[in-house]
Amino acid sequence: MDTSKLQLPIQNVMDTSKLQLPIQNVMDTNESEKSIIRRALNYWESYTCITFEEITYKDNSSVNENKVYIVFTSNEGCWSFVGRSTYREQKVSIFEDCIYEGHVLHEIGHVIGFWHEHARPDREEHIQVQQNAIQYGKQYNFLHISWKDLDNKDMPYDVGSIMHYGSRAYAVDNQTPVPPTIITKDPLLQRALGQRFQLSFYDVKLANVAYCADKCNNTKLAQPCQHDGYQDPKLCSRCRCTEGLGGNYCETAAPSVGDTCGGVINLTGAPVPIGYPTSYRFGQQCNWFIKAPKNSRVFLTITPPRIMEYPQCVSDTNNKYVECLNYLEVRYSHNIATTGARICCSYLESTKPIISEGNEMLVLLRANAAGSYGFQAKIWAEPCGGCATGTELSHRPCSRNVPFVCERQWNYTEWNPCPSGNWWWADNKDCNKLVNKTAVRSGLCSRSELFCCKGYEINGTDCIKSSSVANISIVIQPGVSSTEYIVPTHDPSKDKENDPSSGWGTGPRGQIVPLHVVDVEIKRANDSVTTRFYAGLFCFLVNACEELYIRHGNRDVLLWFLRVLSMECEGVSRIKDTNEIIIEHGKSIEVETRSCNTNPCTQVKFGTRTISKVVVCNPITLQKCTVYEKETYPFISETCCTGYTKHSNGVCMKNGT
Repeated sequence: MDTSKLQLPIQNVMDTSKLQLPIQNVMDTNESEKSIIRRALNYWESYTCITFEEITYKDNSSVNENKVYIVFTSNEGCWSFVGRSTYREQKVSIFEDCIYEGHVLHEIGHVIGFWHEHARPDREEHIQVQQNAIQYGKQYNFLHISWKDLDNKDMPYDVGSIMHYGSRAYAVDNQTPVPPTIITKDPLLQRALGQRFQLSFYDVKLANVAYCADKCNNTKLAQPCQHDGYQDPKLCSRCRCTEGLGGNYCETAAPSVGDTCGGVINLTGAPVPIGYPTSYRFGQQCNWFIKAPKNSRVFLTITPPRIMEYPQCVSDTNNKYVECLNYLEVRYSHNIATTGARICCSYLESTKPIISEGNEMLVLLRANAAGSYGFQAKIWAEPCGGCATGTELSHRPCSRNVPFVCERQWNYTEWNPCPSGNWWWADNKDCNKLVNKTAVRSGLCSRSELFCCKGYEINGTDCIKSSSVANISIVIQPGVSSTEYIVPTHDPSKDKENDPSSGWGTGPRGQIVPLHVVDVEIKRANDSVTTRFYAGLFCFLVNACEELYIRHGNRDVLLWFLRVLSMECEGVSRIKDTNEIIIEHGKSIEVETRSCNTNPCTQVKFGTRTISKVVVCNPITLQKCTVYEKETYPFISETCCTGYTKHSNGVCMKNGT
């Protein structure tokens, strides 16, 4: 039974789950196992303020009567309690398959109060647990932990935590290939799951924040630590930085280990090659800290086919779910302290560039064993959001990191007694019974937010220039199927002023469907792009342009298009000729008056109709009822000029002829 981590449980400070320092421990194992356990304990002591004291059963005087002590044993599977238990002698079992340093680090994480990372209540924002792929009877290893029992101390979700399960943990073994039990929402992060080589930056930071928060109260740094670094409780005069970063305040690249490589790269112009295109030794570490100008993003492409090769690379048809022993890691989120994409064994999830959220990227090479080949890559910067000078009409949006106060909620049941001496309240009041309550703990979270620079506005996927785009024209294009392209049939003789859909058929030429599924071609000064047409984007263009042309050879399509526009957007719409609509901004809806010859003129008219709505009419019982309202709506009508009448053949003829 492998119990869980995340952030330490119970209450805000978690005093009820923490063990007193030093944590006393007894080793009921053989000498070889003791050596592995001691290395793991020393690892935790090296990076945190947590200390351990080894004692013996025989030396009873060394056992503090008020403390829990840990007993490492090797004959009962692989498991540990999470935090302080109710037993004075608290066992940690390290057995057979888990007698190696990485797994002992994991179990000690449980000892000091860590749940599994994938047990976090917010895991669905980052991973998907595949319940059907889990072995029968092992589902308990994937349960959520309530925020009541888990306080993450505002640490972000960490796919690279030593407390996170791997992609195929407890997977059914009767399928080929073995299916994953955990899939990351971001496919690039899949191979970071399940590492058992080292404590992650946030494993260490969480332990230090929980156990060592008061260590540096009397020491103040000259300036704040950068990139989510923090004051090191083991040496308060310095910052503790994420791996790959160094300097006094985590502002630069950390030195390489082994052969010289990495460094700080400031991107200004042409693409820059980086890499380690040769064999590498055990322990090799390279750190590239890449910076782009403000309001730019960093792009990285990796050159196939050889990427971080080593003898232990597994040949697997589901290679993406195998943890990397040696790896190239690309950290591309706003917070480059968090684990990034890990790439190894010449497997690439995609050949598309990896793009940073902000204007920085951290690239790491890590060798936990010797390997035959490293990697080659190319990096460059591109401006975003329309922030750079130029005449382009659309740009990739920029992204910024926005902190906000988030609430962690949980439900609980509590006995609500009646006031003392007032036994008669029980029959009439909400007391002497269990009541359901909700508790809230506030924390600090962050999210990515897209934005455009001045003169551009975001439409969801692009920043589009918000002025001086009169040279845009939109041409309605046929879609893949009749459900994507609207070519409605129109019979003017069936038009009714109180029914805008009358006269528009759904025959073999197509059917009326919402505007947002039309495919269009956007023609600009120097290029042409075909894209899926969204009503919201079009209305944005209507508001952004002084004049916008919509062309189509079929007048029926234009009439239908004009009818939908009059309902979707604010602006003026008029027919210029038989195959063009002009949208002008800033006027009321009208149709240009012109000579129609013998063809009827098209007009936008308005009618009223009664609609029904279902609403909650009793807020106490939540009873619903139906109400009726009148609404005004526009519709297309074809009329003849004064002195003319529309005949059955659809032609306007002069009265009296």
